[in-house]
Amino acid sequence: MEQDQDLSNVTARILERLRPVLLAERPNLMIVQGDTITAFAASLAAFYDRIPVAHVEAGLRTYNLDAPFPEEALRQMLTRLASLHFAPTPNNVNTLLREGVSPDRIVLTGNPVIDAVLWARREIVRSRVNPLSTFIDQGTAERIERAEKLVLVTSHRRENVGANLSNICSALEEVARTHPRVLLVFPVHPNPRIREYAVDRLDHLANVLLLPPLDYPAFIFLMNLCHVVVTDSGGVQEEAPALRKPVIVTRESTERQEGLDGDLVRLAGRTATELLRCCRGLWGSLRR
Repeated sequence: MEQDQDLSNVTARILERLRPVLLAERPNLMIVQGDTITAFAASLAAFYDRIPVAHVEAGLRTYNLDAPFPEEALRQMLTRLASLHFAPTPNNVNTLLREGVSPDRIVLTGNPVIDAVLWARREIVRSRVNPLSTFIDQGTAERIERAEKLVLVTSHRRENVGANLSNICSALEEVARTHPRVLLVFPVHPNPRIREYAVDRLDHLANVLLLPPLDYPAFIFLMNLCHVVVTDSGGVQEEAPALRKPVIVTRESTERQEGLDGDLVRLAGRTATELLRCCRGLWGSLRR
C-alpha cells in the first residue's frame, strides 16, 4: 500500500513484485478469490508465466462496467484468464455457461465467505471477548452492546465517493435525527475523502458513532450484534444475510442477485430519497 495510490500504479507493482515469486516457486496452480485489483493482477502475472489460474467467486456480474468500478471489469477479464471457475451459486454457473466457459471447467462450490463468517461468529461467541475493545474505549463498546436498535453502516466504493456519498450521508443524517433511539455505527474507511464526508455530515449527531477501520473479528462481532446493515459492500451483502441481518444496499445494481430474491436484501440506490424510502419500508420495527 502507498499513499494516494492509483489503479495503474498498484497493478504495475503487483505484476512486478509477484513475478519473482512465481519464477522461484513455479506453482502448478494459482488460486485467486474475488474481484480485486490483487486478484486480477495476480491472475495476469500467472497467465504471463503459463501458470493455470483457479478463480473463487466466479460468475458474478452486473454487466455495468461503471458499477461496481473497477470490479465488474476485473472479474470479466479474470474469467477470460482462469482455467478453473469455482462458482458460488447455480446462477453464477449459468452466467459462465452463457459466456462460453466449458462446463468441465466450472465447479459449483458455494462461497467460502459464508463458511468464514459462520466460523468467526462461533469462535467469537466461544471466546466471550469483545473484539471491539482493541479499537474503542470500554464505555463506547458497552454503549454499542446495550443499544436498543443498532444500525451498522459501511461505505467504500469508488463510484460512491463524491455526490453519491453525500446523498448517503444525508439519508443517514435524517434517519439519525428522526429515530433518536437508534444507534448508527459507522466504521469509516481510511480513504480521507470518505472520512471527510462522514465527519462533516454525521459526527455531530449524538446517536452516530464513527469508528476507526476494524479488523475481521471486530467487524463480524458488530454485524452479529446489529439489527440492520446499510452498505455498498459486495461481501457484506453475503455475510449479513448469513447472520439473518436485513441489508440495505446503497448501490444502483448488484452482482449478488440471489440476495434480492430473498427477504433480507433491499437495493436502495444512492439518492437520499430512495434510501430513506427503503429504510422506512424495511425498518418497520424502528420507532421514534
